[in-house]
Amino acid sequence: VMFDHVRISTGNFKDCITEQLELTIDYSDIFGNEDLDGYINNIIKMIDTLPDNAMILKSVLAVKLVMQLKILNIVNKNFIENMKKTFSHCPYIKDPIIRSYIHSGEDNKFDDFMRQHRFSKVDFDTQQMIHFINRFNMNKGLIDKNNNFFIQLIDQALRSTDDMIKANAWYLYKEWIRSDDVSPLFIEIEDNLRTFNTNELTRKDNIFILFSSADDGPVMVVSSQRLHDMLNPTKDTNWNSTCIYKSRHKMLPINLTQETLFSSKSHGKYALFPIFTASWRATRIKNIGI
Repeated sequence: VMFDHVRISTGNFKDCITEQLELTIDYSDIFGNEDLDGYINNIIKMIDTLPDNAMILKSVLAVKLVMQLKILNIVNKNFIENMKKTFSHCPYIKDPIIRSYIHSGEDNKFDDFMRQHRFSKVDFDTQQMIHFINRFNMNKGLIDKNNNFFIQLIDQALRSTDDMIKANAWYLYKEWIRSDDVSPLFIEIEDNLRTFNTNELTRKDNIFILFSSADDGPVMVVSSQRLHDMLNPTKDTNWNSTCIYKSRHKMLPINLTQETLFSSKSHGKYALFPIFTASWRATRIKNIGI
């Protein structure tokens, strides 16, 4: 059955053909609606039933819904929680209008957290993983500036039991390592990359590049397992088995002492790789009492 025009209040578009579908939402029922939460929830549900091949349409409809709610200054309603649950995922969350509406103030809160911990060891909870993966997806310029924070996020997300988090983290990481600025670094250390072109990463095969706290300073190449061991050391952790290169623009192997790499006293306010400073210092005190 084909229609030139049809007006519906609710619907399920799961199996519809979207190739020539033009869909708009009539908001006339929003005024004076006694069941506003139910009305908006039905619209949210209807939008989300559109198939994945209509990602652009889904996003456009979601943005128009949010814009209508903003124009009418409709806030603090029960439907917001359902909207957050649905629109916190792609394709919706990529749009800044949607993100600012459902996570009002949260971007600033999370950005403050990232600034405070950009050179620290971080243990992410599930909500933080979801938010920061989305944040880096939206603004990849943040990755290099917060490289140590980003690498810890990716490593922990790839260890997550949540398949969606793992898939999103892997997609983001692949985009980063294939970018024009970063892919040459991986080409330089190609001998270490055993699974660069595979679809799956394993704990032993993840290869990460950590940028130091110094501008154009040394870079460290570590596997996921080495990263985990150094952030959670035991008395047997080998702090000398790191691959250090002169800088991201001169990938020449160099030797630097542990003190130079991990001691904050050796390089200004921060050590070259300050995410390891606390664990290195604790292990050093425990082992030799320094």
